[in-house]
Amino acid sequence: MDGIVLTRLSLTPQGMRVPIREWHTVIATSSKNTSGDRALWAWPDRATILVQSPAPGMLTDMLTGLATVTASEPRRTAFPAGARVRVSGLLNPTKTKWVYNDERVRVKMARGLVPESEWPEWVAARLDGALSGLDVTCQRLPTVRAVKPGHVITMARMAFSGTATVDDPVVLDRLIRAGIGKEKAYGCGLILVDGVTP
Repeated sequence: MDGIVLTRLSLTPQGMRVPIREWHTVIATSSKNTSGDRALWAWPDRATILVQSPAPGMLTDMLTGLATVTASEPRRTAFPAGARVRVSGLLNPTKTKWVYNDERVRVKMARGLVPESEWPEWVAARLDGALSGLDVTCQRLPTVRAVKPGHVITMARMAFSGTATVDDPVVLDRLIRAGIGKEKAYGCGLILVDGVTP
């Protein structure tokens, strides 16, 4: 498999005013490559965006006046089974809930916010199959407002970090490349994994 690259962007005052959905368009357009893999990105603070892409792409050509690239480096995705790793990420902590009618027939799905007290278990479930023995801390981040076709949403975000043991290297590689959750277009889902030095 081809490698992936993590790029750190420092936003200008003008870039900080760009709506989150527009940042997704800039990143998706500039990071396209022949493999068809999508870029993942995260907005950990008001002045920083992290972009994980299959190749450096054309980000610098589209950032004039909005941001500068402060770092760009290859990311490791292959870790042996049994290795202890550091893992972190920025996620939208929601889960699917089924809605029932008066006859108790399932009629549609809704997404609900996971209670903050359940976040560590929720993160562990998202990493299950790739990592185990997760020791994690979770932190609430400011919500973001984003526009979907026809309406505005307010989206909860949380950051997590901790250590875990690699169970399945193939599943972990897939998880790093694909991200977690349904809100990737809004800067959620990116996870970062690094080896722990004994």
